[in-house]
Amino acid sequence: MPRVAWWRTLAVGLAAALLAGSELEAITPWHWQRLPVGDWAVAEGGAVCARCDGPSATYHNPAGLTRLSQPTISGSAQVIEYTRIATRAEGGVAIADELQLKPNSIGFASGGRELAWSLLLASPLAWNAAMEMRTQSGAGRRRDDARSSLEFMVGGLGLGLAGSSFGRLGLSLEVWLVSYRHDAGSSLQEADRALSASLSEWGRQGALRAALGWQQTRGDWQWGVLLRSPGWAVLNDGAVRSTHLAVDRSGATLSAIDTACEFAVPLPAQAVLGLAWLPSALPGFELEADLALHAGSAERQVFPALAGSTQRVGASAAPFFVPARTLDLRAIASPRGGLRYRLPDDALDWPLTLHAGGWIEPTPVDRSTVFTALDLLGGSLGASTERGPLRFTLCVSYLTNGTLRDAIGYLRTPQAGFAPSLADPAAEVAVRSFLLTLASVYRF
Repeated sequence: MPRVAWWRTLAVGLAAALLAGSELEAITPWHWQRLPVGDWAVAEGGAVCARCDGPSATYHNPAGLTRLSQPTISGSAQVIEYTRIATRAEGGVAIADELQLKPNSIGFASGGRELAWSLLLASPLAWNAAMEMRTQSGAGRRRDDARSSLEFMVGGLGLGLAGSSFGRLGLSLEVWLVSYRHDAGSSLQEADRALSASLSEWGRQGALRAALGWQQTRGDWQWGVLLRSPGWAVLNDGAVRSTHLAVDRSGATLSAIDTACEFAVPLPAQAVLGLAWLPSALPGFELEADLALHAGSAERQVFPALAGSTQRVGASAAPFFVPARTLDLRAIASPRGGLRYRLPDDALDWPLTLHAGGWIEPTPVDRSTVFTALDLLGGSLGASTERGPLRFTLCVSYLTNGTLRDAIGYLRTPQAGFAPSLADPAAEVAVRSFLLTLASVYRF
């Protein structure tokens, strides 16, 4: 084969293989709160900064720890989480269903009205997604499969101190663990060529953070403030393994990367402002509005630039390079609202409290070649009851991308991360989750 033709075939085959690999993306959104953590917070949209108590206050506002009157253990979990992700475009429609059980939080708190401490393990973000797509045209057929996961785990040690007229103060020291994994495969078969690509990448980052909280009560009103520091990374570990095989009439070309590398993501500063109204004229009624502010960050390398090798049958290996994959976070403001109403004791034979909440979180992703920019809208309804030292809470939540209109339709997101065809700027994506959460609190 002439030299020029050989290099042309190599370039075309490699470009096609890399193009196939670039489409191997499932939806991996980045949010600071996908589902609120804690026993009552999960049913009230996470709007508890001014009213929180118990172990979950370690995360929401450690100043609330001094509201405790006795040692308390609490836990919550999504006993059912059903997520449907659907994409549609000219190439067809792909639907993925996920049904699983996920822990939400577990913690212990002890102390009194003057001084209290706590331990908490919580998961404000846990995301798993899988997509499967089959397309066929006159030129051939193509198969795409992808699965991704992203999870934040937070371990916190909290300390609450009751002040004088200034209010309550709290401090928590936190360890944040970010875990990411993505596995994908793609194949394309046409009359005179075949492409096969696979990708597996994972990363873990551990970071230290501190949070300072304050609460104050004045008549029927309560205020709360939480300030959380940026993350200081102490662990950055990851790996990327990728192969691309292109076969045509002139031979085969194999491109591969298999290397350990650094995985790093920014954890910028956060602030939460909360205001609650507890009208004395309506005993048992509580209403709170929170505003969660998240700072942005400059563009960061999630995975650095990597080098691989390309091997053509009958020829020597040649190096090729993949550019760094990045994440750029923007500042966002996330409003949250929560309502709680304890029914009068004479209304039923047992104490019953009703809960409702909602939150809106614009995506903090400004630009990224790893994570998807996807706005989030969530709401929840729940009820709780008590039997002696034990309290149970049951709530249902519904999460979707975009706006209320998108909750029942599709959202046009060209950067959604998964395109049913090789080149489709008008792909539409819909993400919907239904969750059933059970929480319990036991006071010793």
